[in-house]
Amino acid sequence: MGGEPTADPSFCNIMKILHDLGLEVSILTNGYLLDKVLKCIHKEDTLEISIKSIWPERFAMYMGRKASDLNRVLNNIENVFKQGYRVIIGTILIPGFNDAKDVEEVARFIATHLNTSTPLIIDEYIPVSTAPWRRLTYEELVEAKQRAEKHLMNVIFRSSYTVKLKGKVYPIFPRTP
Repeated sequence: MGGEPTADPSFCNIMKILHDLGLEVSILTNGYLLDKVLKCIHKEDTLEISIKSIWPERFAMYMGRKASDLNRVLNNIENVFKQGYRVIIGTILIPGFNDAKDVEEVARFIATHLNTSTPLIIDEYIPVSTAPWRRLTYEELVEAKQRAEKHLMNVIFRSSYTVKLKGKVYPIFPRTP
């Protein structure tokens, strides 16, 4: 759906249509509003919840939210997991912002609050001209994966080193009404 799907006023209607069609649904979300829309999500659906940073100040900077909002996201993650929903956690590896040691802390959170078999997807940061961060090296990606694997059994990375991207990346901002 683009943007944060759970913030879309049509989210529950869209989910109903998809479920009525018998489709398998995967929802990529920042997790902030999960407690408000959980009634619209089936246990057979997959929730890929993104933790941009485990540190409140960095979370706030990256997400444009308050630092305290991270607690709501982490509580929502624990809640949906305890209720038996299929949960995958995603994070983004950003040199100088969310490094391998930070990814390891996300993995530690997952192992402590969910379980060690919960999948963690580490996404490669793709540089854009409007952001200050550089492209990752392959070695940084490998280090992040190895550090996360100290705590978790199922760590995957999505990267241009492993998947060839086609085209260019452009920053797109939501249009203001």
